[in-house]
Amino acid sequence: MQFVGFYLSYTLPTVVFLLCPIILFIGRNRYTRSPPTGSVLATCLKLWRHAARGRWSWNPVTTYKNMTSADFWEAAKPSKIVGQKPSWMNFDDQWVDEVRRGVKACGVFLCFPVYWLTYNQLNNNLTSQAATMTLNGIPNDVLSNLDPFALIILIPICDMFVSINLMLYV
Repeated sequence: MQFVGFYLSYTLPTVVFLLCPIILFIGRNRYTRSPPTGSVLATCLKLWRHAARGRWSWNPVTTYKNMTSADFWEAAKPSKIVGQKPSWMNFDDQWVDEVRRGVKACGVFLCFPVYWLTYNQLNNNLTSQAATMTLNGIPNDVLSNLDPFALIILIPICDMFVSINLMLYV
């Protein structure tokens, strides 16, 4: 940057992004095109609201048990509805099962906010701690950059030795 300037750092990504429409145009006959169907989020939220109807309680433990019971999604299936189906319910039982699996899979991501809060705090603590050390001219932000280098070095080591040793004992 010192000798070239900023134009190169903006020109290279611009050229790469301008190549994308050309590649899409050239390969347009190889792609499978399907018409847009809209978002299913509103239908999923209506489905969840329909499944949660009658399961609320003033007691949070009872509400939790009602919402996590095995028959929570079963009651929302179109084949289980007695009488007239709502007009927005234009899907089958298999789609309800897919929504159930999707909601269950999203539970994995509940830990991410807590992880990133603690990770950012760790980064701030390292920078503050490095400011009190004798650094001999090295900026104190360098310590937080050691994490990627440690990952690059330790991941292959753990893959080669630790996982092989664990497989031998299992």
